[in-house]
Amino acid sequence: MLNYNEIDIQQILERHKGQEICYCPNPGNAGDALIAHSTYNLFLNYKIRCSIIGLTDIVKGKSVFYGGGGNLRVTRSMGHRPLSALKLLLEGKIKSSIRVLVKRKASIRFLRNNIKQNKEIIILPYTINAFEGFFRTVPPNMRIMCREKLSYQFVHNIIPNKKNVYLSKDLAFYLDLRSLQQKGSGTLNCFRTDKAEKTNIRLPKDNIDLSRHFGSGKWNNESMTSRISYLFIKHINQYEHINTNRLHVAIAGGLLGKKVNLYANAYYKNQAVYEYSMRKMGNVKFINQTEGTLKAL
Repeated sequence: MLNYNEIDIQQILERHKGQEICYCPNPGNAGDALIAHSTYNLFLNYKIRCSIIGLTDIVKGKSVFYGGGGNLRVTRSMGHRPLSALKLLLEGKIKSSIRVLVKRKASIRFLRNNIKQNKEIIILPYTINAFEGFFRTVPPNMRIMCREKLSYQFVHNIIPNKKNVYLSKDLAFYLDLRSLQQKGSGTLNCFRTDKAEKTNIRLPKDNIDLSRHFGSGKWNNESMTSRISYLFIKHINQYEHINTNRLHVAIAGGLLGKKVNLYANAYYKNQAVYEYSMRKMGNVKFINQTEGTLKAL
């Protein structure tokens, strides 16, 4: 039986307290902004001075933190088989899928370009199920944190330095939103509408894909990242109930005390994160549904 090497990210940050590091946020939608916002807060708490870099930057002799998220994986159908290019083309998804693939390759390129000449590279809690060739050859100065058990198993099976893979919760869970909690009213229906990864759920008429609604970015501006995260949280906080297959809408809603139904997404991420980090939250339930009309709850 596999023994999971669990760690609280604060243990890692404690080792870097008062130091200077380089931080490359994971680009993406408002969910990625929420992760980056929490990361900036944690750096501040530990008096860590961060030089913000991007995916095209190359640095030397530094401790490099790569922002958590989900760019190091492939989308899978419910049968856990990668979607073929032909299937994507027939479904009209090829353009958006190419854009996603370009982002993922940029992430790997960034890691390759920076891994040898720096003190260490720390991949903050991530979902990973691809790029086996890269992970089979990473040197011992790279530490990888996975935000759920399936990614941990994947990386642990192939990485040469087994002690350098950790299990640690998504960084958005470190946001303390208790002071913002209010009852709210009504129901927020927030399901994915992006072509590459949306499921076949029949979208409610009042559906709003908040993660797309608030835009996408590189999240390399701390002030802007904070502003977008605030608006994202503020919108969610208006409601009492939330139905969503957007992971970070569910995380924010759960932390705000909302009654959340987290639906399955196009691959295992939502269920895996729920099982590891959300199952014990009494106000969040997982619904294993990816098609048809929303089940009566």
